[in-house]
Amino acid sequence: MSDTPEQAEARKRWQEADALAKAIAADPVLAAAARQQAEEAARKRDADWQARLEAARPFLRSWGFPGDAETQQTREEARTELQELARKAAQARADVPRIEAELDAISEQLKAPRVRVRSDGSKEILGGHVGGRPVYRSSLNLFAAASISADELWPTNSAVPWPHASTGRNLTGTNVTLGLWENDGAVLTNHAEFGNRAWQVDHSATNPIPSDGHATAVAGTMAAGGFYQFSLGGQPARLLRGVAFEARINAYDTDEFNQEIFDAAAGTVTGQPLRLANHSWGYAGGWTRETIQVLQGGQTNTITNAWIWRGDVSLAEEWKFGFYLPGAPTIPDGTGCVDIDNFLATNATRHLMVYAAGNDRLFDPGVPTNYWYRSGDGPYDWTGVTNPPSGSRDWRNGDGDTYGFDTVLAPGTAKNVLTVGAVRDVYYLSNSLAHLGYATNAVVTLAPFSGCGPTDDGRIKPEIVAVGQSNSVLRTFGIATPANNATNGYYLYQAGTSFAAPGVVGGLGLAMQRRQQLWPNLDPNLDALRGSTWRCIAIHSADDVGAPGPDYQLGYGLFNAVSCVAQLELDLQHGRGTHIKEFQVGVSNSVSWEVDLTNDVPFRATLTWSDPAGVGQTTTEADTTPRLVNNLDIRVERVGATNVYYPWILNPDLTNKTEAARSAAATTSVDSRNNVEQVFIANPPSGRYRIVVTHSGGLPGGPSPSAQWGSLLTTGDTPLPPVFTAIEPSPSGTNVLLTFTADPGAYFHLLSTTDFVSWQTNATVKAEGVTNSVLVSVTQPYQFYRLRRQQ
Repeated sequence: MSDTPEQAEARKRWQEADALAKAIAADPVLAAAARQQAEEAARKRDADWQARLEAARPFLRSWGFPGDAETQQTREEARTELQELARKAAQARADVPRIEAELDAISEQLKAPRVRVRSDGSKEILGGHVGGRPVYRSSLNLFAAASISADELWPTNSAVPWPHASTGRNLTGTNVTLGLWENDGAVLTNHAEFGNRAWQVDHSATNPIPSDGHATAVAGTMAAGGFYQFSLGGQPARLLRGVAFEARINAYDTDEFNQEIFDAAAGTVTGQPLRLANHSWGYAGGWTRETIQVLQGGQTNTITNAWIWRGDVSLAEEWKFGFYLPGAPTIPDGTGCVDIDNFLATNATRHLMVYAAGNDRLFDPGVPTNYWYRSGDGPYDWTGVTNPPSGSRDWRNGDGDTYGFDTVLAPGTAKNVLTVGAVRDVYYLSNSLAHLGYATNAVVTLAPFSGCGPTDDGRIKPEIVAVGQSNSVLRTFGIATPANNATNGYYLYQAGTSFAAPGVVGGLGLAMQRRQQLWPNLDPNLDALRGSTWRCIAIHSADDVGAPGPDYQLGYGLFNAVSCVAQLELDLQHGRGTHIKEFQVGVSNSVSWEVDLTNDVPFRATLTWSDPAGVGQTTTEADTTPRLVNNLDIRVERVGATNVYYPWILNPDLTNKTEAARSAAATTSVDSRNNVEQVFIANPPSGRYRIVVTHSGGLPGGPSPSAQWGSLLTTGDTPLPPVFTAIEPSPSGTNVLLTFTADPGAYFHLLSTTDFVSWQTNATVKAEGVTNSVLVSVTQPYQFYRLRRQQ
């Protein structure tokens, strides 16, 4: 059979090439030239490959082994952070004598005692000074669990008499450690409610710390076991059960705060890094009531329930409300906002501090009245003021007579902590029966004492609220907590944001347990979520109450432990990192990706970040300078349309401080004050949307900005699949550079096959940005790849 024209042409070309090859081989000069040409071509291929790898370097991602849940790079970064924390913990221990000497010097210079004991036995502890004025810090269950829906996470029938109140998740706090710092003393660790689960870490034979009722009660709200029962409605009810009733408690007092937070976050004493801690204490200010003893006419007289002014005598208004407290050397012991924000943003990025918003709002005379203030170091050094002029003092704790704005005290005013306000028991009516917990018709009432924002620079505080007071519609007794005067059978009824905050800590502890269940391959020491992410989870999943959006009293709403857990489960459903994201944004850079939204399915996106410490306020003068350093902004755009959705904002009215402006409903716009932003679309038209996160740099006159890690949560969206944009083999054929685009923060399994039947998992890869590259080895002449979200 004769060749076709095409075959004949091919045969001719092969023959010509064969003849040329034989001629070159026979001629040494031509052979050398050919070898040189081949070597140059190989060098060029290698150079081009190296240039391609260099161009891909900013997008080149580390990978984890097939059985790993995390990448090698992320674990190495976490390991390095723990090592650095341990080093700084050692330095902090060495700094204790210096800090004590500095506090002694401040005490001597200002004639201010290191510790002042109130008539109820609680303490006011000197923390430092501002502008030459001493500043003191002080201390600020089943019903609580039900009102934040935590009981619905417990084993079925364990919340008698509400057996329906279970979602079958059987969460108890097992294998979770919760921390707490207290101002007045130690937890009674051998109380029957704690079994062997509580440890006062800083108590020892050489440093004995007496047990304290407030500390014991706070620990009980977090993790009391439910040992004590009493009848409710004719049925046994474990009313003393804490929210995470099988969690471990690591407790500290605040005396060596700076050292202890480093030790705890590094795990140098306990053997395990602490990720979550409660702080039901803060700096004292404004009005309070106390029974005091005074010297009058050479005799000691008792003044019962006297009004006490804790502000500066020379100033009419309490400047400490909303104040961003500076760090060392003004506040040398690490309890100022600057040092706390620096600790969380720079040192312990996987730790979250939860602070009580305080109990001072509208707790005041309201009108001119006789009052007392401290005038010396001694227990009887009080000066009374009789018939004071109306303009001599601000007779209100807070701005305005109705809402009591601007009543949060430091460190609850720090940027990177989660600040918790208090509401009364939350309930709703169904078939004429009252049910504890949240529903759309629930009754949510702010506790009359709960501290409110804004801060001096207009930020939203508190971010969320939880139950901190009983509701007389439901019960006549307070929040039941263990007492410290006996190891069993003795309990107290409490109220205050001091007991709202630990309820949130317990609820987040249940969520931590659920995360361990969902991803059992995660290393608890190295694969923890960032503190900003847990803060974001609490805010994002809160039940919005009142007008849509946040406000300065309730923040973003009522903490909901079930919704926190549901957010983790949603992330598992669509793939880890799809709805709970952690990624970094460079200064003046943007990160954007697309998602699908559906009509009638509300969409919510919440962005938080642990911002570098701002500049502390160093005088008592009003200073509205924004404390934000890295100004991240989020917006959502409808693809193919002009719709742009911005985050919620409030009007702090820092000039006139009017209640009308501050109580107005939230609107939407660009936010340059807060390090939490939330976009909400109640009824999005079905279609594709683009989420855009921009690092807008720093603020005018503020500290220099830097690259920032952000935590972003979404609900109501469907992710798009990742897309390979390039597959480039190395010259040797032993490696392939895979480049793909995906939503940042998402985790993927990289799989390969040669026959499209049997797929092998090669690695775990995290999309650190929208564009990502990974270098893999090749073992077969033909190999095909795909990415699957990690579940």
